Amino acid sequence: MQRVYDFLAQGRWFRLTSSVGMFSLGAHRYNARTKLARQTLEITFDPATLEFICLPKKVRHLSA
Repeated sequence: MQRVYDFLAQGRWFRLTSSVGMFSLGAHRYNARTKLARQTLEITFDPATLEFICLPKKVRHLSA
């Protein structure tokens, strides 16, 4: 399983949450809570804790 965890740790996924904070990753549905409703999440995997980390997508501002 460690090889799977190492592989997942290399990934980065982006998902838009629903009006109640739900999103799908693979064939599974997850609840990011209503605090993150209707936001794009950046999802990574922490192989040390075996957890997905979901944070609001960082907006990059372009300089003129």
